[in-house]
Amino acid sequence: MSINNTALRVFLISSRFLYFAVEVENMILLIYFFLLQQQPFYLNQEFREINIIPQVTYFSDTVSHSIDDIQEIYLNGGFIKSQGQDLGFSPGPYYYYVHYTLTNNSKSLAEIFCEIRNPHLNRVQLYYSEGNDFTNTIQTGDYFPFKQREIKSRFFVFETSLKPGEQKDFFLFADKYNESIKIPIIIRSRNDFIENSNIESSILGYYFGAILIILLGSIIISVISPRKLNLLFILYLLGFSLFTFSHTGFGFQFLWGRFPLFNSLSRSFFSMVSMVSMLVFAYYFFEMKSENNWIKKVHWTITGYITFNWILHIVYYTLIYFNHSSQYLINYKYLQAGVFIFPIFFLALIIYQLIHVNKLKYYLFLVSTLGMLCSVGVMMLGQIGLVKDHFVLENITLIGLIVDFTILAGILSSDLYYIKLNNQKLISSLDQAIADGAKNFLKGQQNERVRLAQEIHDGTGVQLSAIQMRLSSLKTENEGKRDQLLEELSLVSKDLRKFSHNLSSVVLEQYGLINAIEEMILSFEELYPNILFEFDYDRIEKLNQLNEKELYFILSELINNSIKHSRCNHIMLKIESIESSITITYMDNGIGIDWNINSKGLGLKSIEWRLNILNGKMKYIRENGFYGFCLQVPV
Repeated sequence: MSINNTALRVFLISSRFLYFAVEVENMILLIYFFLLQQQPFYLNQEFREINIIPQVTYFSDTVSHSIDDIQEIYLNGGFIKSQGQDLGFSPGPYYYYVHYTLTNNSKSLAEIFCEIRNPHLNRVQLYYSEGNDFTNTIQTGDYFPFKQREIKSRFFVFETSLKPGEQKDFFLFADKYNESIKIPIIIRSRNDFIENSNIESSILGYYFGAILIILLGSIIISVISPRKLNLLFILYLLGFSLFTFSHTGFGFQFLWGRFPLFNSLSRSFFSMVSMVSMLVFAYYFFEMKSENNWIKKVHWTITGYITFNWILHIVYYTLIYFNHSSQYLINYKYLQAGVFIFPIFFLALIIYQLIHVNKLKYYLFLVSTLGMLCSVGVMMLGQIGLVKDHFVLENITLIGLIVDFTILAGILSSDLYYIKLNNQKLISSLDQAIADGAKNFLKGQQNERVRLAQEIHDGTGVQLSAIQMRLSSLKTENEGKRDQLLEELSLVSKDLRKFSHNLSSVVLEQYGLINAIEEMILSFEELYPNILFEFDYDRIEKLNQLNEKELYFILSELINNSIKHSRCNHIMLKIESIESSITITYMDNGIGIDWNINSKGLGLKSIEWRLNILNGKMKYIRENGFYGFCLQVPV
């Protein structure tokens, strides 16, 4: 009996101890789950925004799950508490689920916006509790058209509301399969969301507006001077601008929102365009054609490698998009590591060129490149998780690129300026050489005209006068025939005198332009008595020989043209001395010419050519039934 009592006591004590152990175990488990699971966020009346990441838990798996499975995994403690301020993961074949709880402690309805500040997630979906069930949003992501977003924003934004005192559980599904992924989550009030979106959009709009101005300026420069450098710069600028447009999420929102595959490929494609075009730009900028062969070989090898690396990026993302098994043949970590080759090589190339050639534009190129490398470096640091704030990433990237674009555009503009300046000097030298040659030609022509006029006057003219005298003294029975021959000889003598006068005027040589013109008009009045000549002039100083002779020839040509072609009976000529120039107004009352329609004859072209040599100008005028020209020649 005593043995049985002892056994009973042992049994009772053991049972009590076991019960106590179970209770302790349950308490430990409760404490564990209390410490493991996040506490709900309490939304008060002053709530505007909160970074939810420090208090979330997450779960990742190589297969996707339904919301029921995820809820069961969560309740069984399968979720892990977030570490720190960032939720980022290296490349891997995983799907991610994030849980958080919100409680409305205010006395009014809380309208909240869940903003996932990463525009490059492949698939995103939010589940939130409604009583005992879960409601889900439409699945979206950059694998889907932009219209498949509940809130039309560059980020993925989901709206819900909590009644006063209400608590809701949220499960966020995010997928960037086999790629590095960041899931930054901000909970915002309605007013904060609208205000923040407007501010960010305005700031980014200013940035892209500045880039657009630089782009338009570069296009104008390329139209003026279509060099390879200018065209490559435009390609580089377009590539990096569209890359940043895609990186900020604006590309999906405004340009290619209907093309989901390009949503995923756009950053890689534009990165390849910008980096490769910049490498080719550097080849021409540094004039590497004259470099040693090994430098050129290294440069083109790196260019080929970077092109191939980005092509593999595009292939890899395409395989992931179509969920093709070949994606596992490409190691994404090696692709990411290969991107660092570009900034390292590019910086080394610039330093090498500066060591060998000391040019100001190379130093400016270094400064501009530092802006670009800063942008690229910040983006890479963001990809590996060292820089976490998305807005800071965007601003540093865009500021660095604007610095880069502005300096490069300035370098190309200054190149264009110096090219234009050198061309102007060359053109000026050629114009001066042509003018000098023309003046020498005119001097030679004038000397030859003087010589011919002298020969005609002293030779043929004298002989004709002698023949006339001998013929007039000749006794003949046919005096009528003799008088006819004398008249014909007189006409030939007049024509010869006129021809000699046109070649060169003795009065011009000895007494200057005004006297020569008066003498020329007198001879025309003698030949054409039916034409009235008016000549008005200011007293002018004697001009240099070239100017006087050319102006004399021009006026002679104008009078001859009027007599031959205009059918006029009144010619007016006025010469005025105005400051450091001579203004000649020549008009007749003939039929005139239509300056805008009729092609210019040889006479007018000859006059214009001579005026150009004298740096003069000619303008067609019409006044009170008279037509003519206004000539202005500097003296």
